Formats: sequence, C-alpha cells, structure tokens
Amino acid sequence: MPRKPQGLRAVRESARRDVKIPVIAPIAYRIGDGTHGFAGDRHVARDRDEGRRWWPHYRRVVWALTGIGQLPHAAELFDGLSTAGADRLRETWQWQRFDLPSVLDAVATDRQAVRLFRAGDPQGAETIDDFLALFLDGLDSVETEARRIGASTAPYFNRGAPQIHRGGRYGGHPVTHAPGIARV
Repeated sequence: MPRKPQGLRAVRESARRDVKIPVIAPIAYRIGDGTHGFAGDRHVARDRDEGRRWWPHYRRVVWALTGIGQLPHAAELFDGLSTAGADRLRETWQWQRFDLPSVLDAVATDRQAVRLFRAGDPQGAETIDDFLALFLDGLDSVETEARRIGASTAPYFNRGAPQIHRGGRYGGHPVTHAPGIARV
C-alpha cells in the first residue's frame, strides 16, 4: 500500500487534486495574513478574506515551520493568539525596576487566548494540539524567568537575560513526531 503524503507535500498534492484549494506558500502565513511573501505575489492569497478562508487548511504546516515559543503571524491575526508575555519580558528585563506584574498579566492573557481559541475553534485547535502544548510550555518558561528576574537582588545589568526559547521548530520537536503525527 503506498504511503500517504504528509506535511507540505500533502498540502501541495491536495491543492493540485482539488482546484478549490489555492496553493499558498506557508511563509505567507508565517509572516502575514497569506497575501504576501518574500518573492512577490506568486503563491499567495488574493486578499485577507481569502487568506482567512484557507488558513485552517495550512495551519499545521505553517506552525510546524515556526520556531518554538513563537507564533505564525496568521495565528495572531486569525486565531487570536499572542506572545505578549514573552514580548513584555524581553522589553522590560533590564529595567532598574522590573515590572513583574505586567509580565505575569501578559502571560495570563496569552494563556487565556489559547483557552479561547480551543473553545472557539475546537477542530482547528485539535489539528495543532501538540504544538499548542509546546507553546504553553514556553509560556511556563516565560513565567519562571520573569519570577527569577523579579526576585533577583542583583543590579539590573547583572540579572542575566531571560532564557525563554529552547530553539527548534514545532515540527522538529520529538513530541510532535509521535506515531500518527504528520511530519513536515
């Protein structure tokens, strides 16, 4: 029995079989709403509405290509997810008076956004549940580092940068390569 194509190859083959599914380069969703890429207007959505329409079809592939702890831009735009906690920590960790409550509030907002996404689009969330688990682990790291910096009595220039990204891509993590999980 021939092996069923997975990942980006499956997206491309299904797009060829079904003329209704446009071929949109994953980078177009990684960096935006699907309407532009690095190489001009080839393999992009015609407009934001078309980008939104086809995002669920490309969601898993685009997430797989995204660095752990980051989000595809389309996930922020169309799914309501955010990295406000990590952003706030990176902005403020060297302030003389580190604002721990604002970082923790932003992390709580990020977690709430994941809960709302799971409740509002259970089918979409299920397609990337393993990636969302890694994203939530990343939020735990952000909170841990924020608390470490907040508890530090060292001068602000000696606290040490927050260690919040472990590197790699969602699609390259061993957890996401379990049996039944498509590889990209």
